[in-house]
Amino acid sequence: MKIYTGKEDQKISTQELVETMSESLENNGNILYMDNFYTSISLFQSLREKKIRCTGTIRKNRIKSKNILADFAKSKDGDYKFYTNYPQSDLTLLLWKDKREVFFLSNHRDTSLDEIEFEENGMNSKKFIPSIRNHYNEKCRGVDKTNQLCKTFRYDHVQKKWWKSLFEQVIQINL
Repeated sequence: MKIYTGKEDQKISTQELVETMSESLENNGNILYMDNFYTSISLFQSLREKKIRCTGTIRKNRIKSKNILADFAKSKDGDYKFYTNYPQSDLTLLLWKDKREVFFLSNHRDTSLDEIEFEENGMNSKKFIPSIRNHYNEKCRGVDKTNQLCKTFRYDHVQKKWWKSLFEQVIQINL
């Protein structure tokens, strides 16, 4: 674990950061789940070459093809589209429209659908939801809940020593 201790001469990109932190996961069959801050197409391809599987949400501006986004802009709630990079087919992009647009990227999930039963207006209904979305929501629920609680019950106290801020943050997460 490397702790930030002040400004360094060289800047490190988020891709380099994730690749450095995931070196111990190579060839182990582990799956990384990440949010849109870290997810990029080049990172997922690089991790795929190292046999690290990953799934995450991706920001709209990191999708290079404007045609894909233009086609999906007119979609309704519940619509989804899958895209893959041809001919490698090592990445799957899912465009999902729920209450808002959500974009998922995966280097190991397929385009399968899960059948979900739900109750609406007193009647049981079924609908199909992409499995990429279900697996991501299932695995990232704890992280999202922790982030939500830390934001709600934030203890903002400026410290002069860097290690005191780190200590307070660790304590806050563990409470």
